[in-house]
Amino acid sequence: APVDPNWNKYAGWMVIAAQLRGDDPWPLSHALLRALWAEERDITDPAVRVAVADAQGYDGAALQALELAAETQAVYRANTAEALEKGVFGAPTIVLDGERFWGQDRFC
Repeated sequence: APVDPNWNKYAGWMVIAAQLRGDDPWPLSHALLRALWAEERDITDPAVRVAVADAQGYDGAALQALELAAETQAVYRANTAEALEKGVFGAPTIVLDGERFWGQDRFC
């Protein structure tokens, strides 16, 4: 598990950057979660995120460069506000048809 208590924001920023570029974000999201939870890789390291994205066919460097862009950060803040409204309290959490599923062991 990562040492940085804010580990989830980095992957979130990269996935949002992919969405904003018009890329399908789901394979990247899955690969980043797999890298963290199954492969125990440190996704707080930008080089790890870039490598994960590249391995999935994305332009990892371009996505990483967009992580701190104003538009990416605005979407991240909006997503965070929506998560709080829906009672999300941890990551990873998925809300499907109004029901929350929490914890990486629930997604296997």
